[in-house]
Amino acid sequence: MLRHMLDENAYEGASRMSTARRAASASAEPGPTIEFLRRDAVGGGTVVVTMKRKPKLTKRQRKALAPPRPVVNQPQHIHCIACGRHIEESDFEAPATATVITCAHGSNFPACVRCMTQAIALVNEHDRTNMPVKVAPAWH
Repeated sequence: MLRHMLDENAYEGASRMSTARRAASASAEPGPTIEFLRRDAVGGGTVVVTMKRKPKLTKRQRKALAPPRPVVNQPQHIHCIACGRHIEESDFEAPATATVITCAHGSNFPACVRCMTQAIALVNEHDRTNMPVKVAPAWH
């Protein structure tokens, strides 16, 4: 008897849901919907409530629609790997007070002329261990 009542209530709830779904789908515009069940305060049954939400763009779509970002060509900010002193681009021209050391992998590292021995030691350690060059903290 109890099982029969539960089945009957389940059937009644199902018919309500299908009616509600049909009504919602007939009047709904195409697009994503969110459906959830809500207890009916009066009848004690369940009712399907459909909420519409605007579809959101993915990050890739937003980036594609956004205007291109301007490319800013700023002069390179260069520091000596051994002492951290700021090096201007003009320091590499004659009379040179700075130079570039190339490691075995082909990477270039700026260094002051007076720090050359320490910079070469740092680059040699980089070549030997395959670890990043231990660069001194930058200062101006």
